This record gives sequence, structure tokens and C-alpha cells, in this order.
Amino acid sequence: MARNHEGTTAHITGASSGLGEEFARQLALRGADLILVARRADRLEALAEDLRGVTGVLALSPGATRTEFFDVAGEDTQVGSMQAPSEVVTLALRILDRRRSAPSVISGKVDRLTASAPRLLPRRAVARLAGAVTGRR
Repeated sequence: MARNHEGTTAHITGASSGLGEEFARQLALRGADLILVARRADRLEALAEDLRGVTGVLALSPGATRTEFFDVAGEDTQVGSMQAPSEVVTLALRILDRRRSAPSVISGKVDRLTASAPRLLPRRAVARLAGAVTGRR
């Protein structure tokens, strides 16, 4: 019997192909909201579109050749000056709110925030933030 994952959020890296893609599809069918990360933005967006009718999806692509992705995490997000996790969340929501009409595969400041958030926030807070972004709790 398949386990029900409703009310959970799964973060899957390498989601544009292979096992990452299959895990994304299986978890979506079981009710989990998804944060998908992959280098190949075109394949990631295609997967996100396939799954949007099934579950909430946030797709992020740092880019295949952007090796500075993790080195500059926080550079434009003022993460270093923040004192509390709530400040990081507030900044993330402000950045994401400006991009509501943009495609779901996003880059730039949000990439840097995404790279920084796991180090600054407890896992549960990151999952709640992802739930807010995908419109589910």
C-alpha cells in the first residue's frame, strides 16, 4: 500500500531526469508538495508543468554553468545582516511576491536566497516557506 504524503513538502535535487524525476512524480501522486531543483531549466519546467495539475510545485534552476551559485549565496539578499529567521522569510516572500507572474523556473536573487535559507532556517521553516510559495500549507 502506498504511503500518503499529503501535507508534506519534498525537496528534490536533480529533478529534471532519472531518479529525481521519478521521485518527483511518485511523491506528487501521493500528495506531497514539491520543491524541485535541477540544472536543466527546460526539462525542469516541463516536469513542473506536468505536475502542477496534481500538486503544488516550486521549480528552481541555478543553471548548468553558474559555478558561483553557492559562492555568492546571500550576496544580494542581505543575509549577513539578518538577525532572525523571520527576517529571511520576510525577504524571501518579498522577492517571490515581485515574481508572481514570472515563470516558475527562477534565478538570481531567489537562487541565492534558496542556497542560503537551509543554513539559516530550521528545516520546518523552509518547508513552511515552500508551502506558502506553492499556495499550500
